[in-house]
Amino acid sequence: MPVIKTQKSKTLKYQTLAALLSGMLLTACVSDGVIDPPVQTPTPAPTGAVTGTPLPIPRKDVQLLISDADVKGISGAEVEISAAAVPAIKATTDSNGLANFPGLRTDTEYSIRVNASGFLSSSRTVNLLGVPSVQNTDTLLLAIKMERNQSTLKGRVTDSQGQPLANAVVFDSKQSIITNANGEFQFGYSEAQQLRMVAAKQGYQSQIKITAAQINQNLDLGTLTLPTKTGQIKVSLDTSKNPMGQSAEAGLKNFETLQNEWIQAGYSLKKMNSLENLSDTDILVFISPSKSFSAEEIGAIQAFVLNGGKLVVLGEWAGFGGFDAQAVNLLLAPYGLSMGADSLRDSGSGYLTVDQFTPHAITQSIAQLKFYQSGSVQTTTSPSAEILARSSKNSFRILDNTGSFGVVLSALYGAGKVVLVGDSSIFSSEDSDGNGIPNLKEADNLRLAKQILAW
Repeated sequence: MPVIKTQKSKTLKYQTLAALLSGMLLTACVSDGVIDPPVQTPTPAPTGAVTGTPLPIPRKDVQLLISDADVKGISGAEVEISAAAVPAIKATTDSNGLANFPGLRTDTEYSIRVNASGFLSSSRTVNLLGVPSVQNTDTLLLAIKMERNQSTLKGRVTDSQGQPLANAVVFDSKQSIITNANGEFQFGYSEAQQLRMVAAKQGYQSQIKITAAQINQNLDLGTLTLPTKTGQIKVSLDTSKNPMGQSAEAGLKNFETLQNEWIQAGYSLKKMNSLENLSDTDILVFISPSKSFSAEEIGAIQAFVLNGGKLVVLGEWAGFGGFDAQAVNLLLAPYGLSMGADSLRDSGSGYLTVDQFTPHAITQSIAQLKFYQSGSVQTTTSPSAEILARSSKNSFRILDNTGSFGVVLSALYGAGKVVLVGDSSIFSSEDSDGNGIPNLKEADNLRLAKQILAW
C-alpha cells in the first residue's frame, strides 16, 4: 500500500517563486504595435435547464489506515476527505486505525485531513487512480503515517483593552492558524526549533515574538496584544488587469453599488492601476482580471499576503468578462489554490442557487446565494483552505459531470488571508435573470460581500 508521510512545510520565499515564474507568464497581445481592444461584457441571455444524461461516475470503496511511525494503527483519529465535486465526509478510525469511505468517485483528486490526539495534524492531496485494493476485494487501501506531537505552544491574542480577538492569524514561519472565539491558538511540533511568531488581524498592528519549541515541553506564550490601527481599513480595487475585460475603471462601472455599500460599511476605497506599491493597502480585490501578472507582481502580492494582507479574487464562469483563469492560477499557485475555467449551473433551472455552507465568519447568517452561473474554486495543496459554499449535488459542471462544487473558498497564508469567489457578477448591479432585482441584492449576496471584507 502507498504510505503518505506527513509533509513538512517550508519557509516561504516569494522571491524564488517569482523567479521561477518569470518565463511562464503571457504577455499582452499586440498586433502592429496596437494593443487589441478589450473584451466587451454583454449580459448573457438566460438559458434553460440542462438536458441530457450525465456520464456514469466511477466509484470505489476506500479504506484509510492511520498509523504512527511504527505502523501501529491509531484509534479515534478524525479523518475528513473532500474533493472538487464532493463535500467533506468525516469518519473516525476504529481500534485498528481504519476508517471506511464507501462509494467515493474516482474521477477526482481528494484532500485528506487527519487529526489525532498526541499527533501533529496531517493534510494530503491524493489521486485514487493507482491506489491498490485490499487483498481479494475491490476496496482501495491508503495508509497515512502520523508524526507524534513532541511539544506544544499556545497563547492568546487580544486588543489593547484585553478583549479576545477571534479570527486573528498566527504564523510561526512555517504554518498558519486562526484564533478561536476566545482569541486562543495552539501549535504542535515534532522537533525542537526556533520560532518567529507573528500575530495579525485586519485593523490592528501586527506583533512579532521570538521563542523556541523544545522537545517534551509545553510552552504558554501568554497574551499577544494587538494595538488598534488609526484610520479606516483600506480596500484597493485593481484596475490594472482590465476588470471584466474592459479598460481601467470601465470594468468597475457595474460594481458602483457594491463600492458604495463597502464605503457605507466604513471602509476606505480606492482604485489601483499599478501593483508596484501595496504598502498602503489592507485588502486587495481583483474583479475578473483579464490580463496576465508579471513575476514581480506575483511576488509583490505574495509578500503582501505573507505579511498580513488580504487577497480577494472574484472570477467568472467559462471566461465570461474576459476572465483569464490561466493568469489567475499562476497568481494563486503559491497559496495552493486554483479557479476553474468552467461553468457551474443547476441542472433544473439553468441558473445556480447555493445553500450548502461551511460554518465560518464569512458564511455566518447566510442562508442562500444566487448566481447566474459560476466558475469553481478549488484547493490544490493548501493545508488551511476551506470550501465555504458549494453548489447542490445536482448542479452541472460543463466540461465535467454532476456534483457539489465549491464556489467560495478561504485560506490562510503566512500572516494573511485569501478569499476566492467563482463569479464576479454575483456582486454587480446587473439583473442577470430579469426578475427586477440587481444581482448584488439577490438572496444573501450583499451579506457575503460585506463579510468577506470583515473576516
